[in-house]
Amino acid sequence: MVETIFRAPTENERKEMKILGERDLKALFREKSIEKEQDCTMRHKPYCARCAKLDFEDKVSNTMKELVRNNSGKALTKEDIDKLYKVDLNTYADLDRFKIIRTVPVKADKLLDGIRTSVLVGKNIDYKCKIRGCNITVFIPKEDEFLDEVVADEKKKPKAKIITK
Repeated sequence: MVETIFRAPTENERKEMKILGERDLKALFREKSIEKEQDCTMRHKPYCARCAKLDFEDKVSNTMKELVRNNSGKALTKEDIDKLYKVDLNTYADLDRFKIIRTVPVKADKLLDGIRTSVLVGKNIDYKCKIRGCNITVFIPKEDEFLDEVVADEKKKPKAKIITK
């Protein structure tokens, strides 16, 4: 008969253990990046998730190298983790980062009065990241395109001035 004996792990064993289900730096960054990507998608703006991921991985690897060189292999401190986690994701959604390659109208087949016709539903804008050359396509529905034109027209109109005497 086999009997299992449980004991508390020693300090050295605890350093080598990894707690299952614990969220590491990459998981925390991935969540933050996905939130920003969804926000940009809802606003129909480009977001370069690939560049964000690669820059974060480079930052983590460089920090770990420096940590090993300077501290002779000590664990990450809370300040180190905070520095790594504070990444400005707005730079990856900045329109100056992208170049517009082309704009393509998007059509869908719809049934109107029993006749299948092709109807314009929006447009795809293809962007290219100027930093690493990532290709990103953003779909803009026709309704949002119309709203953008209305907002642009409102900005062009001169505002009425109120003169008080």
